[in-house]
Amino acid sequence: MSPSTNNSQNPVVKYATAGTYAVTLKVQNTDGENTVTKTAFIKVNASASISSTTPGSRCGAGSVNISATPNSGTIKWYNASTGGTLLFTGNNFTTPSISTSTTYYAEAYNGCTASTRTAVLASVNSIPTISASNVESCGPGSVTLTANPSAGTVKWYDAATGGNELGTGTTYTTPNLSATKTYYAETTSAAGCTSNRIAVDAIIKPIPVITSTTPAVRCGSGQVTISAAADMGSINWYDSQTGGTWLYSGNSWTINASNSTTYWVGSTLNGCNSARVAVTITINTVPTINSTSGASRCGTGSLTLNATASSPTIKWFDAATGGTELGSGTTFTTPILSNTTTYYVETTNGTCTSVRSAVVATINHTAAPTGNTTQQFCPGATIADLVVYGNNVQWYDLAAGGSVLPSSTPLVNGTVYYASQWLNGCESETRLAVTASQTTCLANSEAITTKIKVYPVPVSDVLYIDAEAQINAIEIYAASGQKILAEKGQNKKHQINVSRLSQGVYVVKIFTDRETKVVKIIKK
Repeated sequence: MSPSTNNSQNPVVKYATAGTYAVTLKVQNTDGENTVTKTAFIKVNASASISSTTPGSRCGAGSVNISATPNSGTIKWYNASTGGTLLFTGNNFTTPSISTSTTYYAEAYNGCTASTRTAVLASVNSIPTISASNVESCGPGSVTLTANPSAGTVKWYDAATGGNELGTGTTYTTPNLSATKTYYAETTSAAGCTSNRIAVDAIIKPIPVITSTTPAVRCGSGQVTISAAADMGSINWYDSQTGGTWLYSGNSWTINASNSTTYWVGSTLNGCNSARVAVTITINTVPTINSTSGASRCGTGSLTLNATASSPTIKWFDAATGGTELGSGTTFTTPILSNTTTYYVETTNGTCTSVRSAVVATINHTAAPTGNTTQQFCPGATIADLVVYGNNVQWYDLAAGGSVLPSSTPLVNGTVYYASQWLNGCESETRLAVTASQTTCLANSEAITTKIKVYPVPVSDVLYIDAEAQINAIEIYAASGQKILAEKGQNKKHQINVSRLSQGVYVVKIFTDRETKVVKIIKK
C-alpha cells in the first residue's frame, strides 16, 4: 500500500492488491499518545475484469449465443462500447434475432468497480445459394451435371435429404444411365453454412431410328418419290451422311431427277437425331430409236421396214402402245398389205424401253382412167383419138399383161382397147376397157361449119364452143402434139379459160355424142 504511514487527519491510501488489511491509529498530544490497532479492518476488493469471452456465430438470420467470463462479479451486456443500453445480465447472452453480424459489449461489475467493456462478435454468416440446370442426353450413357454455387464447396447426393454423397465439385459425371435420374446438389461455405439441396435431372431422351426406306428407280429424267419410316420423331432429308444441307421434311419426298443421286434420311425427336440412312434414286438410260425407214409399193404386197437404235434389241408392234409384238430386229417384213399401214418400233436395253416410233408401210393404189367404154371413130382414127381421163394414160391390147400400144395405132372396128394410168410412179392395177366402133363421118370442114362453132379466133382469154350435140370432152394440144389441157363437157355449150397458154397455134379436139372434131386456134 502506499503510503504505508500517513500523518493526515483523513489519509488516502492506495492498495496495490486486493485483500484484508489491519489499520493502526496513533494519536499524540501534550498529554501523551494513544494507539489503537484494528485487525481485518480494511477489505480491498480486486478490480472487476473480463477474463475471457466467447463469440458466437450462426448461418442466416436468428439469435446468436455469446458469452463472457469475469474474474469477479457479474457480466453486463451492452449494445455500445460506452453508454448505450443494457441488454442482459449474465455470463451467457442470447442475442435477439439479427440478420447481420453484430458486435455486443460485455462489462464485469463486482459491486464496487466495473471493468472496461470488451467487444464480443455475434456473427451472422450468409447461407450460400446454388443453382443448376437439368442436362439432357440423347440415348443411354453418362451425363455431366454442373452446379453454380454462390460460394463454398459443392457436394452431390442421391437423395433430397440424407442419402449418399456421390462426389464433390461443381461438376459431377453420372454413371451410365439408361433412364432419366434425379441427383441433388448442395454447397457449404467456408463458414460452414450449407445451402438447401436442389434437384438436378440427368434426362435420357430416346434416339429415333429409321425403320425402313424405299428407294426409287425410273427410266430417264422425271419425277420420282422416295420414302422412309421411323419409330418416332419427324423425318428430314439431307444431301450428305453428316452435316450437309437440309433439303426436305416428311416421310415421302417427290423429286424431279435427271441423274442417279443418293440422299440421306434421318429422324429427329426432342433434339435427338437418328443415324442417317442412304436412299438412292437410280435414273437408268432410256435407249433411243436412231432412225427409221418406211417403205412404199404399188398395189397389194409386203414391204420391208428398217430401224436402227442405240440398243441391240429392237421390237416391232402394231400399236403405239400395248398392242401385239410382230417381230424383232432391225428389219421387219410386213404381211401382204392392201392398204397403207403404220407399224411401231421400240428398243430396249433390258432395263428401259424407248418411246415407240411410227414407221409407215405405204400401199399406193392407182385407179383405172375413166371414159366411155364404147367410143365411135371415123376412118383413119388412131388410139390417140380415144377419149379417156387420167394421168399418163397407157394403152394395151389385153386387160392384163399384153403389149403396149403406141398412140399412133390405127383403130379397128369392134376391137377392145385397154387403158391404164400412172400416178406417183404407180400404174393402175386395173385397165379401162374401151370398145372402138367405126361410124360414118363428115368432112372436117363440113363439121366445123355446120355442127360446131369455135370462137373467138384468135383468142386471148376464154374460148367458146357451141355444138348441136352434147359435148363430152375437149382437149387442147400444142403444135408439138403434147396435150396441154383437157376438160369434161356436160352440155352443148362449153367455155375454156386459155389465158395461161403462151402465144401460138394450138389444136383443139372436141368430142361430142356424134363425132370427134379437130380445129386449130391461135392464142394471142
